[in-house]
Amino acid sequence: MKAIRIIFATVFLLSPTFALSARGFVTGDDLFSKCSINSPLCMGYIAGVSDLMSTNGDICLPNNANIQQIVDIVAKHLSDHPERRHYSASSESGIALMQAFPCNK
Repeated sequence: MKAIRIIFATVFLLSPTFALSARGFVTGDDLFSKCSINSPLCMGYIAGVSDLMSTNGDICLPNNANIQQIVDIVAKHLSDHPERRHYSASSESGIALMQAFPCNK
């Protein structure tokens, strides 16, 4: 599973089709447009954010969570909050994931 996430993240980073905004980062709008067409770039981006946050202890994924569920959570957040899609995709993904998978510290 982790190898798949790394592959998706690599595809995202090397792909010229995921254009950056003028500010130099991927916006929620950019990510939402990729997720709306089920682009592998959407899954790769969210997998990368999820892996980083999980590794850092910012989120606590259940053992049975799968990447499609995680993508669905972030895509729903972006769909439900169009007023926030001008913010960075990483921050909006992080908000969605922290709300869905909080750690009981």
